[in-house]
Amino acid sequence: MRVHVFAPVAGGPLTQYVAHLLPTLLQLVDEARVECVTVTLSRQHYESPFFQEYLAPFSPRVTFDVIDLPLGNRFAAAIAMSEALLSAIARVRSDYVISVYADYGASMLALRCCVPGLGSALERVDSVGIVHHGHTGPVHGWRDRVRDGIHRLTRRLSPWSETFVVNPMLLDAIESQDSYARSTHRLLPHPVGPPRALDRPAARAALGIPQDGQYLAFVGRTDGRKAIPELLAAFRAADLAANDRLLIAGLLYEPHRALVQSDFADLIRDGRIVSIDRHLSSDEVGLAFSAADVVAVTYYPMDDISANLLSAVAAGRPVLANDHGYCKRMIADFELGWSCDVRNHAVFAETIQRAMLGCESFPIMEKTRRLIEFHRPENYTETVLARLNRLLEIKTEDVRSWGWVSSP
Repeated sequence: MRVHVFAPVAGGPLTQYVAHLLPTLLQLVDEARVECVTVTLSRQHYESPFFQEYLAPFSPRVTFDVIDLPLGNRFAAAIAMSEALLSAIARVRSDYVISVYADYGASMLALRCCVPGLGSALERVDSVGIVHHGHTGPVHGWRDRVRDGIHRLTRRLSPWSETFVVNPMLLDAIESQDSYARSTHRLLPHPVGPPRALDRPAARAALGIPQDGQYLAFVGRTDGRKAIPELLAAFRAADLAANDRLLIAGLLYEPHRALVQSDFADLIRDGRIVSIDRHLSSDEVGLAFSAADVVAVTYYPMDDISANLLSAVAAGRPVLANDHGYCKRMIADFELGWSCDVRNHAVFAETIQRAMLGCESFPIMEKTRRLIEFHRPENYTETVLARLNRLLEIKTEDVRSWGWVSSP
């Protein structure tokens, strides 16, 4: 059997989706149950630091099939992505396919696979598609109706033998609104392992940052989806101890960098803001979570999952997040920290004060431990490969389901 992983999109979490699968797949090669493992990825992904850190070590034993994906408008890109997948399956002569990002071009792929011959490469193989995005909220107005209709049609025509979604809010929407897809979609853990077991002083020493005071930390690359200007302003306004600090650990989006260097230069000078403005290795990301007392997961309103929220929880740190979507639900359901409207300056500043005062006595609940267990990389791998194991007649280890996590 030839196993094929399709992973064209670059990005830390998406690259890790592949990296967590490869050791188990290569073990199947060693046992002569699988002939070979091929990973198809875009040239951008292949040349990214994420590939170098997470996938390059597998190069001696994994075939990396590098493709050029043309840039263009969303419609052209969707056509290109679906064509790239079908071409790769035919070229690799795949028997089993796992697409770790089955969103991009999903509608075009579903339509193609409805036409005899246009999707034949995918029709002849067993396959798993992992879906990250979808319409999760109520349907109001014509825009929501169009979006929801497209997603429903895509799910109904989906060519995947098995489909996973990573967002529990999307799963809820599917189960409540889409009777056809209700039985064909399951929740997949977003793989998050605990960081190195270091206490706060050791983690701060390893990062080379001051030891004293409490840290509110934003970890990871910033971009336009993240409420960094609001975080900076609220931190300045919050009534905190003189040695409480804001740690921003990760490569800064250029407008954020300019803002920090101009309007907040005094807090940088006084050591109240500590910035590590560069790409961080996975070890450094873990150190930043361990160094924090509270982790800021302050995005503008969005419904997608937050890997940072899950990483903070795995590190045993409470979170402060926007009172919207996935983060709002997770904080409420699992008592993970504090949430507020990050665009309300006074409320945001007051919530920072409460979080910094309350973090030392913040408890870890049993349901939080179950959430951490569900998202372990091992549980992710066992869940994704359960279908392949059944085909190979391999006994699957106990898999933790979302029902197990959310049960009373």
